[in-house]
Amino acid sequence: MKAVILAAGRGARAASAASVKPLLRVQGLALLERSIATAMRAGIDDFVVVTGYAAEQVEEFVVDVSRRRRVTISLVENTDWTRGNGSSLLAARELLDEPFLLLMGDHILDERILQHLVDHGLVEHGLRDDALVLAIDRSDPTTTEIDMDDVTRVTLRGDRIERIGKGLADYDAFDTGAFLCSPAMFPALEAAIDSGDGSVSAAVQRLAMDGRASVVDVTGLQWTDVDTPADVSRAASRLAATMAGKSRDGWVSRVLNRPVSTRVTTPLLLRLFPAITANQASAVSALFGVMASVCFVLQLPLAGALLTHTTSVLDGTDGEVARLKRLDSPFGGFFDAVLDRYTDSLIMLGLLYFALKSASIWSVLGRASEPVILSAGMLAVSGTWLVSYMTTKASADLGHQYDGAWIGSGRGRDIRLLIVTVAGLAAAVYPVAAVLGMAAIAVLTHVIVLKRLSLSWRQATGQTEIGRIEAIVYDLDGTLVDSMRGLTERATALIQQRFGLDSATALERYAATSGADFATQLEEMFPGNPANTLVAAEFEAAKREMMPHVKPFADALWAVDFFASRGLRQFACSSTQEDLVQATLEQSGLATSLEAHSGFRAGFDKSRQLRHLLRTHGLRPEKTLFVGDSLRDAAFARRARTRFLGLTRTFADAEFRRVGAEGVEDLRVLATRWDAAIRCAVSLGEMPPVPERVVAPAPGLSPVIALPQPKVGLIEESLVGREMGVRAQEQITGQHSLSPDRTGFERE
Repeated sequence: MKAVILAAGRGARAASAASVKPLLRVQGLALLERSIATAMRAGIDDFVVVTGYAAEQVEEFVVDVSRRRRVTISLVENTDWTRGNGSSLLAARELLDEPFLLLMGDHILDERILQHLVDHGLVEHGLRDDALVLAIDRSDPTTTEIDMDDVTRVTLRGDRIERIGKGLADYDAFDTGAFLCSPAMFPALEAAIDSGDGSVSAAVQRLAMDGRASVVDVTGLQWTDVDTPADVSRAASRLAATMAGKSRDGWVSRVLNRPVSTRVTTPLLLRLFPAITANQASAVSALFGVMASVCFVLQLPLAGALLTHTTSVLDGTDGEVARLKRLDSPFGGFFDAVLDRYTDSLIMLGLLYFALKSASIWSVLGRASEPVILSAGMLAVSGTWLVSYMTTKASADLGHQYDGAWIGSGRGRDIRLLIVTVAGLAAAVYPVAAVLGMAAIAVLTHVIVLKRLSLSWRQATGQTEIGRIEAIVYDLDGTLVDSMRGLTERATALIQQRFGLDSATALERYAATSGADFATQLEEMFPGNPANTLVAAEFEAAKREMMPHVKPFADALWAVDFFASRGLRQFACSSTQEDLVQATLEQSGLATSLEAHSGFRAGFDKSRQLRHLLRTHGLRPEKTLFVGDSLRDAAFARRARTRFLGLTRTFADAEFRRVGAEGVEDLRVLATRWDAAIRCAVSLGEMPPVPERVVAPAPGLSPVIALPQPKVGLIEESLVGREMGVRAQEQITGQHSLSPDRTGFERE
């Protein structure tokens, strides 16, 4: 789906240092770039930016944003921008032939507003009867900071817009500046401009009079129309609230560090260096760590302690900058971790050198000074490295993360730096405190290492509590129903006929793009080919003839019934049209065991469907498993932040592994592992015992003793086959019926 951002106006009311309003920086990020970044986080990957005033300057900036954020942005200049923002939208008409988001370049929006808008517009209405859907805010103006002199007001009748405009005496809500539009918007724009009013609101009013404008309520979500210096200040304050710490912050970070970083260090860095990036903030933190090490080497423990604590505080600044500027990236986390390891090592070695050179310590410890100091220092350094190393290796090799206040992955650095800080402060008076500090870190880190080794061994041999998934979302075609062979035959035949490819090449290209709707596949295979639309229509017609005759997989029927009997929540999504999904699930007998399902509509691919299901049904992404049969399904799961398991019906396990996922041969394996994991935890006394009952065995697998589903929260860690493995099945049942070499699901 495309998003159109109107950035053509002058915005003289903003009265800021920025000569062009869309380039005005709030919390270090230009308004226009923030709009683009927010929409990207909501799943938009194609943009149209309309310029007008200072077009050359804005376009140069947009080109730079496109390069830095690696996103497609088309530029359209509206030379007649003074006629109103409606004329700017009309200027982009040639680039918009399907539903699109419309955003104002001077609005700051919570990304959830865009997600709700798209989901509501495409899922609930599908823009079948409406030309647009507007996101509205029903907040009480007496309890908000809305600029009543400038805000656009909306009068409603149900969920339909009746009137819209500034200064309405009677109104029900406020216009947030976010629209989902269809191309039917453009005739209304032309009529409004011809009548002398070139605003978007005038076009919306015309559509409202025809009953073609509806709303979605986003009350409670933050948005700001930045027009005045007061708006700038208000927006900065609201954005500052988003700097809250990570969920895995330790108590030192929460209590001591975050209050300082969010109120002092991060705002100060952004004020001094507005263009600072998250990676640069990581480098600043590391620089203070190096300075702390140098101070310890120079026998200045007090300065070293203060700089160490400064490093600890600044360790959160990079993440806060990333959240403020929408700069989160996998490399950023990787880069920060590498610098942290360098910094920790240098600080610890600096403290070790201080202790070795301190005459006071030697006078206290005597002959034992050298072995004691070296042992404490070396164990502290090695323990610090091992804690970090185990986090990475456990995720890469064993597929799990460590949880808990003390041994959890991503925790502990703040405590270690606090120990160094306290040791350095005390060493200014009693130098032997440096040795005690290193010894404390050595004991702490190596206890964590031993505890983690124990947990990992127990998990690898099936002797740990596994946890459970709370919901499963299945792909339809090739996962629940045996439709992929027929679809592949029809698709490859069409590709051969219409595009002149041989059968092997047609099959290869179809398989490489499978998982998306066929129209998207064709556009990827043959970009811009005028035949794509016709061929896609032919395929959909053939698909409608075929789908009523497809059968469910035997393992899918068994597994869905199995999980339904345990109370697990189950859903389905698909690249097949929604009405076909409904009909197929009903005729296959699967619908009764699924809580809900969704299908494809324009702009509503499986990643968006997954996010919609998560929000609508209150599912936690980390506790939700998406099961699909294509490599692209793994990418859809990553975008929605759910777990993923691949079924090796079309692609081999090795192919799933190349995209960072796991594959199993059928759904009975998933069901059996889940049951074995639950029983293993109970047998070890790590779950309260529950009554056993025998259930019918999965076809082709050994009988199992199945347990009623445990209550939510009894097992905290997530179910992944890799964490359980075949050994748990063997230990509990004595059977060896499962034989995959490796097991498990992807962990992010």
